[in-house]
Amino acid sequence: MDATSAAAGGIVSAVLAFQCFAFMCWGIMFLGMMAIVVASLGLWIWMLVDVIRRPDNAFPDPGENTKVLWMVIVVATSWIGAIVYYFLVYRQMGPAPTPPEPSA
Repeated sequence: MDATSAAAGGIVSAVLAFQCFAFMCWGIMFLGMMAIVVASLGLWIWMLVDVIRRPDNAFPDPGENTKVLWMVIVVATSWIGAIVYYFLVYRQMGPAPTPPEPSA
């Protein structure tokens, strides 16, 4: 084996090692982004269910269309509206009361 082929083999090994490292980094970033997407979707669904279940008079400063306004905000702005709803309504007022069980 001459010096040229040994140097070429070293360069190929270095390139392959870098590619492996780069794919590993992209994989970790992809998994992290997917975790953020799933968490934000879960928060959005949780806050949307809370808006739907919450009675009209259980909002801070309830008005005539407060519930409809919050539903539009949460649906139209997705996870950003869910975060705003969480801090402005859910944390102040607590979770929506559960409806009573129907008697048989």
